[in-house]
Amino acid sequence: MTKVLVLPEVNIHFEGGGSYSVSKNMFLSDKESVFNYVVLENNKHSKGNSPKKFLPDFLIKIFSQLHFFIFIYHLRLLYHMRKNVAKYDINRYNYIISHNILQTFVLIYFFGIKKIIYVHHLNGTYYNEYSQRNGKSIIFKFFCNYVEKYIFKNIKDIGFPSHGARDNFGNKQGLKDKKIHYFYNGVDYDCIQDASRKLKYSFITVLDCTKFKGLDRIPIFLHSFKKLGIHFHWTYIGNGVLLDKVKKDIEKLHLTENTTLISRRVSKQEILKYFSENTFYLGFHRTSIFDYATLEAMSQGCIPILTNVGGNKEVIKDNGLLIDESQLNKAPRLFIEYVNSNNLSQLRHSNIHMVRSQFSNKQFIERYLTFIKNNVA
Repeated sequence: MTKVLVLPEVNIHFEGGGSYSVSKNMFLSDKESVFNYVVLENNKHSKGNSPKKFLPDFLIKIFSQLHFFIFIYHLRLLYHMRKNVAKYDINRYNYIISHNILQTFVLIYFFGIKKIIYVHHLNGTYYNEYSQRNGKSIIFKFFCNYVEKYIFKNIKDIGFPSHGARDNFGNKQGLKDKKIHYFYNGVDYDCIQDASRKLKYSFITVLDCTKFKGLDRIPIFLHSFKKLGIHFHWTYIGNGVLLDKVKKDIEKLHLTENTTLISRRVSKQEILKYFSENTFYLGFHRTSIFDYATLEAMSQGCIPILTNVGGNKEVIKDNGLLIDESQLNKAPRLFIEYVNSNNLSQLRHSNIHMVRSQFSNKQFIERYLTFIKNNVA
């Protein structure tokens, strides 16, 4: 029997999202018991390899602004990953699926294992993702580029959650010479049937507040929308480096009474309830991979209104509106025209059906099973 090991991230909250959600979904959806799912020791508690494990909060606040500290912290992560991986008989597996770039580096560099597919869930390169959140750093750029280049030179298989994610990465680090595999994400959530949508024009967004995600574009859209004299409400759930700017723009553009901002940690069930109570899912990304939040919103009948970039193009067919970035200044008018020429009830059902028929966990796991059948001896 083929034995495949799935490794989640080591330094992430146990109930977190991102690539941890992917590996957790693989475990929960594995009906054929193909995947062996290992939560490494440091992943069994919420702090994991977080600096909170060994530094008080006030020092973290100071040091987290220093790129050199972040670099040292990542070296420490590599050390602990190596230590944890050494506890397992990694070589007994026919293949390893890894969703974490540092973990993949450890497996190849320290253990010489190359029977791995690394699935890249970041928005562009590792350094691009880092710099969006923490600013630029020469020393950390060197570190990130070295890790990526080493992985792509020594690994056989590389995966992405969408063609858009692959395009975002470009041809850096010798990627153009590699065979690429695609594994779309999946979700399985029952639609909350008794939810009431009190407003026709109710929007919701669940994204990190970063430049990549384009949250700073939304207040401008809402302001133009408000000038049309239409009653609406926007709910935003998330946090990030641009949140203060978004708050200031909301106040400056007199949108306070039309918005609800939730920056605290929100449970998955609560988020799904918010989705079920809103009509449109709004996302003006500058770049997009293949957001879980978009699929989750669609599963609850939200109609996606997204920019025509990256993975967004792969999830919207006739079930939502794609807006070219060059036409964002016309977005309110394009949106009104779209709403007036479509049946919203049919669109809601179309989104629920699309998730169930194309992006369920069943299809999600089958993509990995097909890869294993065709590529793992």
